[in-house]
Amino acid sequence: MRKWLLLIPVCLCTALLSAGITIYVLNDKKEKSFETEIGDARKYLEELNYEEAEASYRAALQIDPKEEEPYLRLAEIYTEKKEPEKAVEVLRTGTQNTDSREIQEKYSLYAYVDEVLIPQEGQCQEGEYVCEYLPGQNGRYTVGVDSVHSQKGVLTSRILDFDGDGQEELLVLTMENQGQTGDAQWTAYMAERNAVYLQMYELQDGAVVQTAEYQALYPVLGYGDYENSGIFLNHTEDGIYLCGSTYNLIYMWADGSTYNSFVLRYNGSSFEKLAGTENTEAGSSFEDLRYPAYRMAEFLENTGLVNEAAQIRESYMRKFDFVDDTEDMLMQVTGDNDGTGDSLAFSESGDPEDLGQVVLTLKLTWENDEESAASAGNGA
Repeated sequence: MRKWLLLIPVCLCTALLSAGITIYVLNDKKEKSFETEIGDARKYLEELNYEEAEASYRAALQIDPKEEEPYLRLAEIYTEKKEPEKAVEVLRTGTQNTDSREIQEKYSLYAYVDEVLIPQEGQCQEGEYVCEYLPGQNGRYTVGVDSVHSQKGVLTSRILDFDGDGQEELLVLTMENQGQTGDAQWTAYMAERNAVYLQMYELQDGAVVQTAEYQALYPVLGYGDYENSGIFLNHTEDGIYLCGSTYNLIYMWADGSTYNSFVLRYNGSSFEKLAGTENTEAGSSFEDLRYPAYRMAEFLENTGLVNEAAQIRESYMRKFDFVDDTEDMLMQVTGDNDGTGDSLAFSESGDPEDLGQVVLTLKLTWENDEESAASAGNGA
């Protein structure tokens, strides 16, 4: 009996030792599998092979969901692939599975548009919109194109390292409907023109803070018979340029164009304007502006926008036709008179209904760069 009693502790120790060895072996195997997946993911990421990098990081999370790196890198991958919803979701999961402060702060930046800005300001929807011709106040034959009034709030956003400091910033495009005293000849509701603003946000002491704002497009989404307005990012070796312009051609009841443009860089605290117009230009001929047009064309050519430079030299108008293969189109408004108008009938009746309607398309998403370039319209 005593021999059996002596054997029990020995057997128990042996069993515990065996179990410990098994757990150690399993943990070691798990750790090696995790490191293998992480190593593969890093290699794929260096090669810009986002699909394989995503698969490896996902596999790593299956092995150990408490590790920080896969969540952070997956968010970067989804940002590069222009899949912000997936980036937000993976960071949300990371906040639940880890105690990482970096993941929590990054999540607050990535989710800021959906959780804060859209509930506060609303959200614009891409699609087709119809603008009516309405009478002005300075005589029978004065008319104007009404703007779209149904769209207000967030247009789109991007998260990138805009100032090259190694930290990501959040760029948000918003649209407001505001009055313009220069349109006092029109009725009050026609004086409310749309303006697109660029807003930049950064993380400061763990909080999302707005650091800069710039009125980028004005007037937009309803002003002339023909419109081609937009904003895009131009990625170069020197950094990221924010480029855009509004262009409206009036030809149904008058003859002339209006446009303005900008090329900006974010310097960490404000938007720095490097090229573009100082004010909105208007007229039917712009040859007297050829020298500032040449200067802007040279600047654009040096940043790789060769086709834009060529069309500016030809037209003398410092605007974008969105004809270069830009890496990231943010938004674009295109449209024209629907063709049912009759200028001769209007010249006799003075009735704005004789001019037809203007049909505009607000575009905020592109499947890929090729589609973006193909969908961009040329200036009329």
